[in-house]
Amino acid sequence: MQRTKRMIPIRAAALTLVFAALFALAACGGSDDKKQRVDSRINVALAVGTLSESFCRPQNAGGTAANPFFAKSAIEYAAGCLTAPTLMRRDEKGEWQPLYGSIEVKDADGITTATVKVNSGLRFYGGSLYKIERYMNLMEQISLPSYKGWLRDFYKNPINGIVAFRYKNSALTLADVPDFDALAAKAAKAETAADYKALLTETKLAGLFSKNLYDKWFDGRTFMQILAEAGKGRTSEEDYNKMDGSETLELLSEALSQLPRDEWRLDELYEYERDRIEDEFAAEQKAAGKSAGYIKGLYRINDLTCTVTFDGIVERDRAIEILNLPLATLSGEMRCGDRKYRGTENGETGWIVSLVNKQNESMSLYAVDPEAALPALTLGQAQIVVFENEVDPALRAQAESAGFAYAAIGARAALYDPEAIAPDALRELAVFY
Repeated sequence: MQRTKRMIPIRAAALTLVFAALFALAACGGSDDKKQRVDSRINVALAVGTLSESFCRPQNAGGTAANPFFAKSAIEYAAGCLTAPTLMRRDEKGEWQPLYGSIEVKDADGITTATVKVNSGLRFYGGSLYKIERYMNLMEQISLPSYKGWLRDFYKNPINGIVAFRYKNSALTLADVPDFDALAAKAAKAETAADYKALLTETKLAGLFSKNLYDKWFDGRTFMQILAEAGKGRTSEEDYNKMDGSETLELLSEALSQLPRDEWRLDELYEYERDRIEDEFAAEQKAAGKSAGYIKGLYRINDLTCTVTFDGIVERDRAIEILNLPLATLSGEMRCGDRKYRGTENGETGWIVSLVNKQNESMSLYAVDPEAALPALTLGQAQIVVFENEVDPALRAQAESAGFAYAAIGARAALYDPEAIAPDALRELAVFY
């Protein structure tokens, strides 16, 4: 199984600029005579099938949805940076420009050092000042094995001492770290049906977080259908309510483990094995080595400034990409509004997330299958559909013949409604670089 790399996406900043501009253009749409609108907000559809659970649900009681740190795709990451903006962005020429701070890169004696500075006066929505310690703590948090989000491979960047800090062994370097992806793939391939059932039970991968008995499970059946096929009597909510949690979990685990292997939840199985193997390695390193309680190459200068030292020479553009991390929900920036499930004609559900700015203007984010992009535009459910890669030529031709427009966005592309979004304004954005 090939795992998607989760380094900082090169084009995420450009895509974020698209979303930010769309937000500003929400009140600039054309006539509503031609198309039916869901509401007066700008609706942005991401052609990724579904928005991930981790991106849409807060990670803890004090968290927020649309969190870039728990995105599952580059598009989600870019959208999440609307609520947690980065230090810098690229301009229309593709050059880095300060936004909420700056990153200056210098080379000396075969070593690259970056000076990271946040702007003075930055505040969270709660009113407290943003200081450089928050940025430094963030870098440490995403460098630990306990962090499982989009930037989980951040420790692989050539920052001095980051691997030693991650595994609490001051003598460790990246060359000493096993290939957890390859080991996890090998372990997952060796799983038997009995192993898989035990794994489902242990980790609750059967999906017991859902309380909707009529939601489809990953194999296309509803929970009520699974009940019926297991011979558990009448398929009613009354039957379900009589079952305790362990009985429900056992029933699902048994039903799902009997599926053909090609219908197993292989992504979750792989992630479980990867985490298990790395956790064992981390425990061994912590016990064997001298603990490194901080990242050696990360040094605080003052309340607004720190320096980051790399191992060897790192090209300027790459160094900025590595260190251009999302900050937080800053005052004046967008924040997450409502988040809810939406229903579709075929009964499927998916997350829809509203982002709200200081003027209480909102933008809705949701996901569609790529083949559903044109219906979403035609019905006015979305004013723009952003694709992970290029748009299928036949789909593009259909969309353009129906009066919609196409735009290249960095490494990606989009179809949009020119009556709702001014084409000239869209072209002026730094989305082509």
